[in-house]
Amino acid sequence: MAGCRVPLFKSSHSWLRGEGPIGEQAVSREVSVPTVKSHRYTLECFLRDMQQVMDTETDRAIADGIEPLLDRLMEPSGFPEDTDSENLGGGGFSDMEYVRHILKTERSRAPIVARIEPLLKTIRKRRYIGNSRFCPVCESRLREFAPFGDKLNPNRRCPVCGSLERHRLVWLFMHQTTNLFIPPRKKFLHIAPEPCLASMLQESENIEYVSTDLTRYAMIQADLTQLCFPNELFDAVYASHVLEHVPDDRAAMREIYRTLKPGGWAILQVPTSGEKVTYEDATIVDPDKRNQAFGERDHVRVYGEDYFDRLTDAGFAVHKEKLLLQTVRPAVQRLGLDPGEEISFCIRTPYKTSALH
Repeated sequence: MAGCRVPLFKSSHSWLRGEGPIGEQAVSREVSVPTVKSHRYTLECFLRDMQQVMDTETDRAIADGIEPLLDRLMEPSGFPEDTDSENLGGGGFSDMEYVRHILKTERSRAPIVARIEPLLKTIRKRRYIGNSRFCPVCESRLREFAPFGDKLNPNRRCPVCGSLERHRLVWLFMHQTTNLFIPPRKKFLHIAPEPCLASMLQESENIEYVSTDLTRYAMIQADLTQLCFPNELFDAVYASHVLEHVPDDRAAMREIYRTLKPGGWAILQVPTSGEKVTYEDATIVDPDKRNQAFGERDHVRVYGEDYFDRLTDAGFAVHKEKLLLQTVRPAVQRLGLDPGEEISFCIRTPYKTSALH
């Protein structure tokens, strides 16, 4: 079932009309980066030096000074040799104490980056400030989106939050069409969480957020074909560009259906070829040959139009949806959307509550 969704509320946003404050154009100039000792560069040093730069520099030049500092932090020498746990006491601890604890006990760089990401977002906003583009995910007004992809296609990736066309479309769809952000509170499962959406979803007071993936960067490590959750637990599930990586995708679809409450919904996006039939070959296991056959080194198929039949076989009532915004060329350009992309909106029936406004 295909359709074009129109928001059922009057939006207060003015960004589609190009209104709102426009920051002064950034001026490029040389930034003085503080000199640091070569033997060790900790996060404390990074925050100190970044604050010095932010206190003395403005606009576009800030990021040019921050990036070398971040590179220094990410060097292996930035991690202390000892791995003893630090006693932080029972009275709670500051951000800096938490970061110091991570540096001593966790060799993963992801948690460290997560702590400084809000500061880096501020820097990137200043660097790309403008009014030609608008990211609805992080609500940044930009002069352009950044290039992305093997061929570095222009105006694709938000330089502030990292969202791509598909993330911005899903974010708008969730807000304009689903009941996700309105009471009552809903249990939400995010599969293979994208950082640009995960952070925003976790901030909503109406969402009880859970993420899962095979990697340890998700809240719960789990195999999508054998989820550890009980039946009928979640009100909503979201997975984008995941199923094309899963050898037994039909089992994964059934698992998602099993964990959804009756009346719950899932958004299950995959790249499709436009062909009628899905192409897959289980004998192709070499990454280079997979890249040649399926378009990516870790893909195991290229979905065709029968993707929706697979979802139906798993039990879903499948709706192929598009937003009205996707028919408005200025909006598509300003928001950085793919006008041809459809939302795979899958509902577990029978309804107990409406999945839509």
